Amino acid sequence: MVVHNIRIKRYKNETGMKEIFGEIYKPQGKNIKNFLPDFYNLFYWLFFSSEIFIFITAILKIIDIMNTGISFCNSKNMLYIIFIMLFNIISIFFTLKFRRCYFKKYECLLSK
Repeated sequence: MVVHNIRIKRYKNETGMKEIFGEIYKPQGKNIKNFLPDFYNLFYWLFFSSEIFIFITAILKIIDIMNTGISFCNSKNMLYIIFIMLFNIISIFFTLKFRRCYFKKYECLLSK
């Protein structure tokens, strides 16, 4: 957004900007899935998918331990897995919450 504003001030007309930079990132018309530039958006989705992968792996591990017949309370690994799973649920919640917060902030700045 900052770079786009600098380009607008430097190049008064849209055609001069298009000749030099082509069709590049523009902050208008974005939604919550793609309001960040591609490089940052890639990292967001990479880390978010990693959180989902860890959550699914923890669920599968709990199912595996329960199928072996080991008592739920006697398994030391089960407590670690549940702790990781709870931490991961909190992490996923805050990831989505902050994404939404930043998008609202982005929309507010864009409307000014």
